[in-house]
Amino acid sequence: MTLSQRPLGLPFTEFKLLVHLANRRGVPQSWQELLRTVWGTTDLLGGRDVVKSAIYRLRSRLASIPGGTNYLRTLRGVGYLMPDLPADQP
Repeated sequence: MTLSQRPLGLPFTEFKLLVHLANRRGVPQSWQELLRTVWGTTDLLGGRDVVKSAIYRLRSRLASIPGGTNYLRTLRGVGYLMPDLPADQP
């Protein structure tokens, strides 16, 4: 996968997480929803930390790309979101 013509080299789970958020741009996703759809589990024990860690790693990878910090947002008490970006942004 590339972003701004740079390869991201994402591990499979981070790739699935990014695709899931991209397919639901503008719609907040709870950590429970992400755990269920990306990891395929409903076992909530430790799940919140699993999601938080994956978001952190994905954010770190995206930050190396110009404008990459705009791709993921945390909505406190709600979940995570990939916002709709204006057409002039990458």
